[in-house]
Amino acid sequence: MNRIAFLAVVAALSFASPAWSRTIDLMELIDTKTDAVAGEWRLEGKSLISDDTKEARIHIPYEPPEEYDFRINFARKQGEGEVVQFLAKAGRLFYWQVGAWDNTVMGFGEINGAKANRNPTTVLKKGCLKNDQRYVSVVSARRDGVKAYLDSKLISQWKTDYRDLGVAAPWTMRDNRLLGLGSRRSPMIFYRIELVEVAGKGRIVPRSTIPNAPVYRK
Repeated sequence: MNRIAFLAVVAALSFASPAWSRTIDLMELIDTKTDAVAGEWRLEGKSLISDDTKEARIHIPYEPPEEYDFRINFARKQGEGEVVQFLAKAGRLFYWQVGAWDNTVMGFGEINGAKANRNPTTVLKKGCLKNDQRYVSVVSARRDGVKAYLDSKLISQWKTDYRDLGVAAPWTMRDNRLLGLGSRRSPMIFYRIELVEVAGKGRIVPRSTIPNAPVYRK
């Protein structure tokens, strides 16, 4: 078995772990025509694919519960850009980035206005992502803070009541209640997009209630 096939098996097994036996399949909720915020997104088979737009982003019409784990299984197809998970908590939108700043930064943003490359959650690593390699990224949101894992390894964490978190241009979205995904100048393929409710109940948000306001584009 070659290395890529082995990593795919490991990723699949991680999704089958008992802790993830009760998941919400967020992929099923996405309509690329109406949920895309920037860039061209498409569904191909059972996977979601972004294009090489500078800040491609898409909403998932789901408002998460009080505590949750948000997990994606993905691969970067080309380039050196990042993958982004948009998270919502306590009325605030924020994000987790892997492979930002030319594939050298992992971190949460924004914290007190500081982006993911210059705040206490910043992790510097050359070559965060390798193209065509599958990864599993999990962000755990709890009442007292967030943690981010890549392939089951804890990468970064932040103790917070969420009042210090936010999103500014160029990653603004239309609705701060919702989860979302993004990529920068690098097409990404998302094989699985899932969530487990840890405390409370999330809800599917009717698209008629999602603002259609303009968002930042450069």
